Amino acid sequence: MTPEMEQKIHKYWDEDKHNKIVQMIMKVPEKERDIDMLGQLVVAYNNLERYEDAVALSMELKEESKEIIAWYYRIGYALVELEEYEKAAEYLTMGMELVEKQNNTNLLYELKDLYGVCAASES
Repeated sequence: MTPEMEQKIHKYWDEDKHNKIVQMIMKVPEKERDIDMLGQLVVAYNNLERYEDAVALSMELKEESKEIIAWYYRIGYALVELEEYEKAAEYLTMGMELVEKQNNTNLLYELKDLYGVCAASES
């Protein structure tokens, strides 16, 4: 993803124009879409409450995203919104394990908060 595109995505995100993010990314030829761009597309889908699309795209990215903490958060978020708490808990747990493995607390609290939603739903 070019710095210009990243800047535009952040601008649209700040302006709550998530449809514009989807449109902009979908205009990029499929073979030119990188993992960062596709990750932002998942975020846009989640923000537009298009959770099934977010999960589907996340699953397409699963292999190349196994070391990306944000991937676990994004799919966990979508699954929680779809009330698929058991699946969400699995991915969120893997995300928290990756945080520990990488010694990177990025998104740790968000992962734990979503995991708490899953645990509360099972009570």
